[in-house]
Amino acid sequence: MVELICDSVVEIQTEYVVHSYFQAVRSGAGSGVIVGEYQLDGTKSGYNIITNAHVIQDDNGNTSSNIVIKTTDGKEYAVSSVRGIDSY
Repeated sequence: MVELICDSVVEIQTEYVVHSYFQAVRSGAGSGVIVGEYQLDGTKSGYNIITNAHVIQDDNGNTSSNIVIKTTDGKEYAVSSVRGIDSY
């Protein structure tokens, strides 16, 4: 049971392009959990990952321009679409 749960935890690495006087790249990291590959209506959508918005967004609420998911077996996956939700 513990192995199943541990394998569903992923590391999330992000990079943001910061535009100010100079253009810079800022990085961040966090974690998420793989919850399955089906949407609520039963359609297959690929794997879904739950995380908090502050993991994938910058201070202005802009989603990271580069998100990489790393699994417990060391494999890395670049993703194009991630949603996070913070509840305050």
